[in-house]
Amino acid sequence: MIDLSPRELEVCRLICKGLSNKEMGRTLGLSARTIEDHRRSLMKKYRVDNVVLLVRAVYKLDEVAGQ
Repeated sequence: MIDLSPRELEVCRLICKGLSNKEMGRTLGLSARTIEDHRRSLMKKYRVDNVVLLVRAVYKLDEVAGQ
């Protein structure tokens, strides 16, 4: 299990819901730049290069698909 901060967990949930950086920023009371930093940190922790792979990793879709 990957160790996420409470804020990273919030951002991760909003990414999975499909919100943009601006929408997440408004929701959490943060700047879009701060959201980008959290997104970058999440991608580094999950060792992925883009948000699609991040969502797949979060939901472990590769395991479900048998890949």
